[in-house]
Amino acid sequence: MSEGSIAFCVLLEGLADAPEYSAQDVSDFYDGASQFALLMQSNGEKPEFTDAEKEAIQQSFPKAIQRAAEFTNELAQNKSLDELRDLLSKIEVVTKDLFEIYEIASNGEISSDVTESIQKLQSEHENIQQQLE
Repeated sequence: MSEGSIAFCVLLEGLADAPEYSAQDVSDFYDGASQFALLMQSNGEKPEFTDAEKEAIQQSFPKAIQRAAEFTNELAQNKSLDELRDLLSKIEVVTKDLFEIYEIASNGEISSDVTESIQKLQSEHENIQQQLE
């Protein structure tokens, strides 16, 4: 169990298990996701997860990603161009890097809820990109 894999599970569970959550919680989730991706890039390898961690990812990722999708549009409001670019990169981390880890942890079994949330985030990503053009 590596420090990175524990941090990833805590990141997901923090947003997924919160009884109440807000745009700030989602912003913190994006910040944590970005830091996790940087950690993985600096290590140069994909994280390894225990069975318990995989189970935690399978349980927490769908709810965390759904909550992120709910508030991403709100996070993009009244932002500078630099802040929008930063948000774009964080959405990419969630929809690509974190989603890839979820796919591995769930043995490729992706629920329709997760697919819908990823599609919503990708749509928000496209909307933000259009604002930057």
